[in-house]
Amino acid sequence: MSDEQTQSNTDVSLLQHTINLFLKEALPYLALDACADAILKSVVRSLPAGNVTASLWRPGQRPNTRYRMALEGETVTQRESNEPDFLTELAKETSGMDDDLRILLHRSLKSLTSDPPAAEILRAAGCRAAIEIRFCYYGRIILQIIFGSRSAKGLITKEAEDFLALFCRCCLISLQGSYIAEMEEKSGRSTRLLFQERPALLLHWFHSVTRHLSLGMARLQSGQFQEAMDALDRTSVVAGVCLAEILAFIKTVGDREWESSSVVQEFSRSGVQELQAEGRRDSIPATPGS
Repeated sequence: MSDEQTQSNTDVSLLQHTINLFLKEALPYLALDACADAILKSVVRSLPAGNVTASLWRPGQRPNTRYRMALEGETVTQRESNEPDFLTELAKETSGMDDDLRILLHRSLKSLTSDPPAAEILRAAGCRAAIEIRFCYYGRIILQIIFGSRSAKGLITKEAEDFLALFCRCCLISLQGSYIAEMEEKSGRSTRLLFQERPALLLHWFHSVTRHLSLGMARLQSGQFQEAMDALDRTSVVAGVCLAEILAFIKTVGDREWESSSVVQEFSRSGVQELQAEGRRDSIPATPGS
């Protein structure tokens, strides 16, 4: 086996291990909070020691409202924060699904203009450089992670940067799926479908994923690399929508099971009460002349 094949197998094994740790944190419900927390923890594990700050934007909230995230040991805390709109810089640089994942290396904190408060926090902690990761959905920011370093020299190796990009690309689908699911739930659209309609819709999105994936592979084989990239980008977006439908279906099944169990429990309680009442009536001695 060549050195390149050995390195490739090592990268695949490491990626699988990191993804498994991410899923262990995010499951069983893969909600937006749990997904963002798991990504933050996984990114911190993948980078050398340093200071980290992050922000989460929920669907339907004001642009200047975010949830500041902090990692304290193995616990992620969140606090709602209403701030001046610092998203102008982000909006200028993200225009579509091609920019839904960006990893920016800031050799100086002066270039970290998308989040001045975070830059001040890192500067106060003695950091001089930073790695900024942006997760978006069609250019709409969802999660921003900023990792501070005390030195710009050796901020991150090329191999580590490539691995980080690959891992974040995998997690982006999960984050987008949980974001879409919460957005659909808040809008009420997810409750308009009948239960029996959901499996067909889920299968439709699944086959849409396979169609875009097959198209991308065909374009690669024919040497149409830009067309292949476009098809694979669409595959990623459609996979996020498919995951959102899976999460909505799981929630619907869970709600139906809870309702069914509640009805059974209520029926059982009513039945027991009736039997107890009958038992009390049977135990009352008959009065003379009755």
